[in-house]
Amino acid sequence: MNNASLFRQRLGEELENTILRSQSLIPEGERLRIDLHCHDRNSDKPDERLGRMLGVPETWVTTDELLATLRSNGTDIVTVTNHNNARTCWELLEKGQDVLPGAEFSCTLPDFEVGIHVLTYGFTPAQEERLAVLRKDVYRFVDYCNEHDLVTVLAHPLQFHSPKGIPSMEVMDRLGLLFERFEVVNGQRDAWQNVLTATWVEGMSEEEIHAMARRARQPVDLFARRPYIKRMTGGSDDHMAMYAGSTGTILHVPDLAAHRKAGASLSSLALNAL
Repeated sequence: MNNASLFRQRLGEELENTILRSQSLIPEGERLRIDLHCHDRNSDKPDERLGRMLGVPETWVTTDELLATLRSNGTDIVTVTNHNNARTCWELLEKGQDVLPGAEFSCTLPDFEVGIHVLTYGFTPAQEERLAVLRKDVYRFVDYCNEHDLVTVLAHPLQFHSPKGIPSMEVMDRLGLLFERFEVVNGQRDAWQNVLTATWVEGMSEEEIHAMARRARQPVDLFARRPYIKRMTGGSDDHMAMYAGSTGTILHVPDLAAHRKAGASLSSLALNAL
């Protein structure tokens, strides 16, 4: 085995160990499986410049195809995070299905002119309209989400849009302070990106968070309500209904059986767990 192959193998093992460590903290009977990042054909307006120029959608996958793949891979609850819209979630809810409303919003750090993607959950149709306006300024976007108890996750933190070239490292400090939840495992990214993201998040000790705040010249708790609590999530980022649910998040729901017996919806339990 050459050095490159050995390096990739070790990266895969490290990622697997990170996942297993996290899973081991959740009792078997108190787990909910969800893919927090997947798409269907309602992701019809791509962020990529070439896609916009050609007028092609990001995916042609139907909702039924996506749902079938999610079921086959053992998810307990569904969310569909299309780009800048939750149309699929509203359509499924209208049909009586239990769904966690979600979307992947393209947001901007206005002071750096850097574009990022923010997975957001638990909003209403009216709130979605407001989020669509605020996404051009991620600071206002996050403030609104905090005010209304909406869950945010920074998607694939190492991938962002920076038309002026590689931004300063201060961007990473700002992102670390803005968010409490980070997508550490993304099924469409190489293992090295996921491992590096996990290492970054796991390194956010209280001391490091204060150092980040000093470098960013802002208070520790300016945006995050719980600035010292950082959580890791996973999602397939599937656009082809091939891998949805094979990568995802295991949520901890204490007394899950009792909640289900009492009639609690899985979507509400998932939102509370997040």
